[in-house]
Amino acid sequence: MVLFLPNGEPARERVYKAYHRIWGLVHPLLLSPQALTRMGESCGFEVHCYTSPYDAVEISGKKAGSLTGDELLAVATL
Repeated sequence: MVLFLPNGEPARERVYKAYHRIWGLVHPLLLSPQALTRMGESCGFEVHCYTSPYDAVEISGKKAGSLTGDELLAVATL
């Protein structure tokens, strides 16, 4: 499974103040790489997350990269 979505990495909030919230600051609108990884692993997937600009070498080697880009890519495999 391949997902592209806005990046909800908590480190971005410290740098960019990028989170937008609704419902009294309770529910963030953006998913974090950690949440996507946890959800995928709970269903038996191996999950790797990357952010734009994408590096094909990191992705093909399943290497962790910086998670501070605007767009999040999550790759989940069985």
